[in-house]
Amino acid sequence: MDNELNKKLAEWAGFNLIDTQFYEHSFGNSEVELWLEPSGLTAQGGVPNFTQSLDACFKWLVPKVLEEHTIIESYSFKQESGLYYSETCVWNRDERQLKGKLVGKAFIQDFDLERANALAPCLAIEKLIDGGK
Repeated sequence: MDNELNKKLAEWAGFNLIDTQFYEHSFGNSEVELWLEPSGLTAQGGVPNFTQSLDACFKWLVPKVLEEHTIIESYSFKQESGLYYSETCVWNRDERQLKGKLVGKAFIQDFDLERANALAPCLAIEKLIDGGK
């Protein structure tokens, strides 16, 4: 799921897949994808791992969200069970409401705080891309 979601988010953010190379080895086969960043530079190491890195989300995804939408908000907390809860919402401006219209929302629970904090915005943005809440 993470790999497919990372690719979907990368394409939405303006990354372009320009080549896929297949290699056969004695220990198995491998596939290497060559991507270009939105700036046209080669994406060293492939697309960012958005679902694992909040830094990558804020570098590539959040600015793109804010081009068209008013607010992206995220919060997280640790539950008594030890799980972290992280939620992200994306809002459109609406003069009649304080925050506006909710256009994307997702939450995740995980024992890994960094993963939870990175995955929640990715899932909210995926809903935004797919046109649902």
